[in-house]
Amino acid sequence: MKVTLLVILAMGVYCYAQGDASPEASPSVSKEDDGGMGMTDTRDADSKSDEVNDDSNSRSVEIDDRQGKRWLVPPPDEECTNNCNCEDGAPGQKGQKGQRGCTGAEGQKGDRGRRGWKGRKGDPGQDGNDGVDGTPGENGQPGTPGVAGPQGEPGAPCECEVHKIAFSATRTSPDPGFTNDQPITFTNLFANLHHIFDIETGIFKPPVDGYYFLTFNARKPLSSTSIRVDLMMNGQPQLSINEIDDHRQHSDSGSVSIILNLDVGDEVWLQLVEGDALDVGEDRPIAFTGWLLYINPGGHGVSSK
Repeated sequence: MKVTLLVILAMGVYCYAQGDASPEASPSVSKEDDGGMGMTDTRDADSKSDEVNDDSNSRSVEIDDRQGKRWLVPPPDEECTNNCNCEDGAPGQKGQKGQRGCTGAEGQKGDRGRRGWKGRKGDPGQDGNDGVDGTPGENGQPGTPGVAGPQGEPGAPCECEVHKIAFSATRTSPDPGFTNDQPITFTNLFANLHHIFDIETGIFKPPVDGYYFLTFNARKPLSSTSIRVDLMMNGQPQLSINEIDDHRQHSDSGSVSIILNLDVGDEVWLQLVEGDALDVGEDRPIAFTGWLLYINPGGHGVSSK
């Protein structure tokens, strides 16, 4: 832009010189070779102000460029433009870079730019505070059964087992013989819950304190005139069977029953007190049976024997 302006100014000077070249009409101007840039003013180069020269009814404008040169440029009038028959001069040299201008006013906000690339993952933050407990969820499905554990130690008998106490024994053979003042032994055992009766000794031992129902029978042989069998408890007779036949004409039999209040540690048995034999056979057995009716509250527990 600056080069174009200088070219136009140079052309104006040239046209002005051709139209009014009298020495009286204009101040002294000398031509110097300035690279085709125009005519150089020979006046004091320190003058920075523009002047208007009205000699010989003409005007000239003094222009000071940044290289300290002044130019006499006539105002562009219609007559010079139409009649000077000027030709375009050669392009001028590139001017020096201008000084940096002042900072302009803040412009309007531009359009929103495109979304940037996703940044890298940040470092893990610090653990937050514990949240409040949530609502309990629904119960899950039952799991598969686990492996069976080892068998535990036997427990104490329950009360229902304590009530299941009974025994029943018989003797079907006369051998071995009977001895007075000794317990009668037995050969067959039909029931013996909690192992409370010993057929080899013929003694019943209650495993728990309570009331027991006991019953037995005996039969007199023809060879004897009388027999007596006692139910003994701790060496004391409690009940007896007596069969007497002085003429030895009958083989009589008898049976008795009794309820005894027994404690753990008591012993009960049958004993032949009178006579030297009993009528015993496969079809004529001696039977001894007993069972617990109910236990005494606060009594002793079950014994192993």
